[in-house]
Amino acid sequence: DFTADAGGYLKKDRAWWDGAYRSSVVEQRYAWLQDEPSRIAATVVTLKGTYLLTPRQKLIGYVQHQLLDQPRFFIVGTNPPFQTSDALPSLRYPVTVWKGEYTAAPADAVYVEGRVGSYRSRGAVTFNSPGPRIMDVGVNTVSGGSSAFERLIDRPQINGSVSFLKAGWAGSHTFRIGGEYMNDRVDAPFHGYSHPCNCVSILNNGEPAQVQVFLSS
Repeated sequence: DFTADAGGYLKKDRAWWDGAYRSSVVEQRYAWLQDEPSRIAATVVTLKGTYLLTPRQKLIGYVQHQLLDQPRFFIVGTNPPFQTSDALPSLRYPVTVWKGEYTAAPADAVYVEGRVGSYRSRGAVTFNSPGPRIMDVGVNTVSGGSSAFERLIDRPQINGSVSFLKAGWAGSHTFRIGGEYMNDRVDAPFHGYSHPCNCVSILNNGEPAQVQVFLSS
């Protein structure tokens, strides 16, 4: 697990920056994964900049990018069947979050703020073997290539508000007018199995029991 961060001013009393980096790798063996340990690697890079246009106006920019890489992907906490690593899929999951922000105080009793940003991820699960997928429910084993699919998320957002401060009406009061827009889109195409049959053969103690044939996008 390695981390580093740094920051400071680009122009004194006017522009500042900050950056951070983290890289983590975890390896662990599981009794059901018979040939090699599971490995998860993640990196996160963060950058932020602040610029003072005037004493009453400020610009802020922020971006964070992370990448999760799991060459033998499975969900922790479940009880997978006994298998070798080539029967597991590979996961690559990049995510980017960014924001631009503007704030201003055009008058002592007026405050304006606006933000625009987005969340974007492109998760992809691919197979590690071209072999036919075979499950034996009697002896709890799996072999052959896994299925492939994606999870694509786009979530742009924009919001803003104007605040008015008023004193003297039996105390101090703040009135705020604003709005927000967000569009959340998720696409999850399924690309099927690696073998040309695009199927899963199910056995029971070595005897054929069922076959599942898939349609891929």
